[in-house]
Amino acid sequence: MPRDSLAHQQPILAETFDALCYEDEKCKVVISETSISIGQKSIQSDRILKWAEIEAKSKRKPELCLLSLTACALTIFHDYRYYVEYADANGQTAREDFRFINDKPAKQVARAMTELTNLASGQSNEATQQWASARREEVEYQKMIESLNCSPVLKPYKCSYAAYLDSNPGAKQWAAANPSLVKNQMIQMKAVEAIDKPE
Repeated sequence: MPRDSLAHQQPILAETFDALCYEDEKCKVVISETSISIGQKSIQSDRILKWAEIEAKSKRKPELCLLSLTACALTIFHDYRYYVEYADANGQTAREDFRFINDKPAKQVARAMTELTNLASGQSNEATQQWASARREEVEYQKMIESLNCSPVLKPYKCSYAAYLDSNPGAKQWAAANPSLVKNQMIQMKAVEAIDKPE
């Protein structure tokens, strides 16, 4: 097989950068086509809410500047700080920070993050924000269901009135014959169907 064909079949390699994370501990920042890994934390691109460069400062050591203007000019220390905000599995907002002390990886990371997220620095991902909001509502609803003290009759059916009817033909016939009474019975039995679901 031609070398060109083999090259096209190989996935694009992720970009890896040496950075400082977690109280200035050395770490790796790895950006692929679908995710970013900051130290041990991997974040999928569709969970990213926002990324931004929050600081870009140049510093000199004052003691060197007192000794020599040449040394002062040659000892410039850069500080490029970044953060990535993302939605976790429950829709809650979390954040990872990292920084660089020279401009080459900082510029490359900015480019790679724009390609990964289709977002400029500081721009919010509205689609992910909507997903996170809906997910938080789902989680709260599930917590409410789990905390229900429903009727003992419904306990084997996870407090579901519909599941109870499906397993009890007589009760299902009664519900079909008395639709006006069903809602009140669900409330009395504290069924999950009596709880307003998030839209």
